[in-house]
Amino acid sequence: MPASTSTLKTLRIQSSVLKRTYKELSSYKKELKIEQERLEKMKVDPETEKLRVKQQKDVVEECRVMIPNTKQRMGASVETVRNLLNEVKQQVNGNEEEAELEENKNFTEAKEIFDEVLREFPEYDEDKERKERPNVD
Repeated sequence: MPASTSTLKTLRIQSSVLKRTYKELSSYKKELKIEQERLEKMKVDPETEKLRVKQQKDVVEECRVMIPNTKQRMGASVETVRNLLNEVKQQVNGNEEEAELEENKNFTEAKEIFDEVLREFPEYDEDKERKERPNVD
């Protein structure tokens, strides 16, 4: 049985959510780095007023606060896309349908986004964790 159209549509939507959240998290991390560097420069510069330094500390803290929430949302999105990718793969029977799936734009784009996120944020890679954990059985 080929993968259902509704599942592929849901996969496309959820992979777009993952992509957007991934870009958002990357942006927050870059912004935090830039603002921290700016703060350090201000601290060293004797010309900078204390009020400006305090304001910059607030900016850094605002950036820092956004990261945990975005990571949490991305984790949920990774899990959703992982489950949908697995569901789609389970719906496929035989080599012919598998080849069709590999040519499906929704599936291939979702897989590419998913793989990119796991490369950038390996903490979301369950397969890697399983490989690194010793087998206790």
